[in-house]
Amino acid sequence: MQGDTEDKKTHAAEARVHQQVIEALAQVVAVGTGPKAAAYASFLGDARERMELVMRELEAYFAGQADVGALFRALHTVKAGAHLYRLVFLEHFAHAAEALLDDCRAGHLVMGVTEREQLATDLGTLQLGVETLNVFTRLAAMPADPVRIWESFVESLETAAAELARELGKQARLTVHASHAPVGRDLARIQSVVGHLLRNAVDHGLETAQLRRTRRKSEAGRIVLTLDCVNGCFFGRFEDDGSGIDLAAVVRAGVERGLLPSGSGSLSLGETLNVLASPGLSTRPRANQNSGRGVGLDAVLSELRACGGQLSLERTSARGTAFVFSFPRGEERAVPLASAMDENAA
Repeated sequence: MQGDTEDKKTHAAEARVHQQVIEALAQVVAVGTGPKAAAYASFLGDARERMELVMRELEAYFAGQADVGALFRALHTVKAGAHLYRLVFLEHFAHAAEALLDDCRAGHLVMGVTEREQLATDLGTLQLGVETLNVFTRLAAMPADPVRIWESFVESLETAAAELARELGKQARLTVHASHAPVGRDLARIQSVVGHLLRNAVDHGLETAQLRRTRRKSEAGRIVLTLDCVNGCFFGRFEDDGSGIDLAAVVRAGVERGLLPSGSGSLSLGETLNVLASPGLSTRPRANQNSGRGVGLDAVLSELRACGGQLSLERTSARGTAFVFSFPRGEERAVPLASAMDENAA
C-alpha cells in the first residue's frame, strides 16, 4: 500500500511538471516570431550555458571538490531572467534548488541521499525546460532588427519592475535611457546584470507607497537605467530613489562574517560594496523568493569581472542608491538608437 501511495505521488509530481512544461511552451508560442522571440532566445541561450555550468559544478560539489558559490550565482541569474520574462516554470525550479542549497549551506539540512536526489531532480528538470524552450525560441526568432529586440527587452524590464513591486506591496516605475542597443552576448550580459540590480532595488531599496508619502516622495518608486557605448565599452548607471543601503546592517553582517574587524565604524562606498558582494552575505535576516541569500551583487560582480568589466557603488543615502558598471563590447557592433540621436539633436 505504501508503495502504491509513493507511486501515485511520483506520478502526480510528474504530471504537474508536464503541465508546467506545456504551459511554458504555450507562453513561448504565444510570443510569436520576431523581436520578442529574439529577446527570449537571448536569455534562454545564455541560461542554457549557465545550466551546463550548474550541472558541472553540481558534480564537483557532490564530490567535495567545489563550494556552492558558482552554483548559486548561475542559478540566481537564471531565476532572475526567468522572472523578467515571466517564465514561472523555470523560476519555480531554480528557486526550489536554490532554497535547498541555502538550507544545506546554512546547516539547516545535511546533504544526504534524499537531498541529493531532490536537488538533482530539480536542476535536471530546470535544465530540460531551458533546453526545450531554447529550441522553440531559436526557431521562432527569425532575423530581427537589434533595435526592436532591445525595445522588447526594455518592455519586459518595465513590466517586471511594476509586477515585482506589486507582489511586494509597492509601486515602481522604471525608465531606460540608452544610446545604443547591445547585441548578442552583450545583450545577454545586460540582461543578467540589470536583472539582479532590479530585484535588489525593488526588494531592498524602494519603500511602500505609504512610507514614501511620509518621506515626501512620490508613491511610485523611481528606477532609472542609463546605458551608453563609447570607444568599444558599455557604461551603465542603475539608480533608484529608495531608502538607500542600511549601512549599519552592512557593518554588522561584515563583522559577523569576519570581513570587518570588531568595532568597525563607517565604511567607504568601495568597502560597502566589497561587503555586500561577498558570497552568501545578506543584510536581510530571512530570504524570500526574490533576494536575501547574498547572491545578487556577488553574481553581478562575478559576471562583470569575467569579461574585464567593473562595478562600483556611486552613492547611497535616504534619497536612493546608484551603481555604475562597465564592460568591453563584444565582437558584435552595438547599434545606435534613433531616439538617443533625436534627444542629442534637440
